[in-house]
Amino acid sequence: IDKPIVTSREDAKALYDAAKKYGVLVTGGSTMKYNYETLTLQNKIKSGQLGNITGGFMNFPGNLASEYSGLHFYGPHLLEMCLSVFGYDAKSVQAHVLNDGNITVTVFYDDKNVNLNFNGKTGGKYYGLVLGDKNSVVCEFDLSVIYKLGFDRFIKMLKTGKMPLTLDELLKPVYMLNSILDSIKENKKIDI
Repeated sequence: IDKPIVTSREDAKALYDAAKKYGVLVTGGSTMKYNYETLTLQNKIKSGQLGNITGGFMNFPGNLASEYSGLHFYGPHLLEMCLSVFGYDAKSVQAHVLNDGNITVTVFYDDKNVNLNFNGKTGGKYYGLVLGDKNSVVCEFDLSVIYKLGFDRFIKMLKTGKMPLTLDELLKPVYMLNSILDSIKENKKIDI
């Protein structure tokens, strides 16, 4: 399923329940989670060479007024990159809107905070920064092969019968994005 997989919490639950009930293989969302740089950041964390992760930053476009379901259109890219690198155990979010094309979000984990910036006015440059207590790493994301990488994961799923992500991981960005929108509306931190 292309991003957005679904836009509401209710639809996410319905998709989850149906996939479980019928044993359907499901994948999709943003292919940015399979980007080489995203995978490099994951591997640097898993290898331990950064030490304990203390925080991070990522940016990617997104706006509230998109005619294609608002922030649900581009938002999944940044959220899936964040969750893929920093973990799917994010607890809450707090968002602030400077203007429609510049939205900052703090993602709160038990042991770190990650700052996200939905900002497409960056000269086409998108970055990820992981801060560790032993070392830190920054990279610029290359978007040139993301569709092939996503398609490769889809084909592998069909061949092996194993989903690249669990249903919980696949749907976490939907809950997270809705929590961001609630945070914007209520001007406070919101649990995911």
